[in-house]
Amino acid sequence: MVVVMIGGIILVWGKLPNVVPLWFAEPWGEARLANKLWLWLIPATGLGTVGVNVLLAKVTGKMALIIPRVLAVAAGVVSLTLLLGLYGVIQSLFI
Repeated sequence: MVVVMIGGIILVWGKLPNVVPLWFAEPWGEARLANKLWLWLIPATGLGTVGVNVLLAKVTGKMALIIPRVLAVAAGVVSLTLLLGLYGVIQSLFI
């Protein structure tokens, strides 16, 4: 899913405005806007989550067989959530 996120950003990069709505926890207005370079934070977060979960799975996998599976599902859920968030940001700019 991280590859899809990176590909999506690359595909629309030239069409994006200099600022995009990224900080949804902020009040409505300019506080929500961020430089379009901040979009790379989304796939970086997904990649970091997968990396940490793989490391944890290797460390704890010998102790309990269920932990690597739980971590894999968690990484998938996080990546899917990030992908949907990125899709929401990009599609909101082209409506």
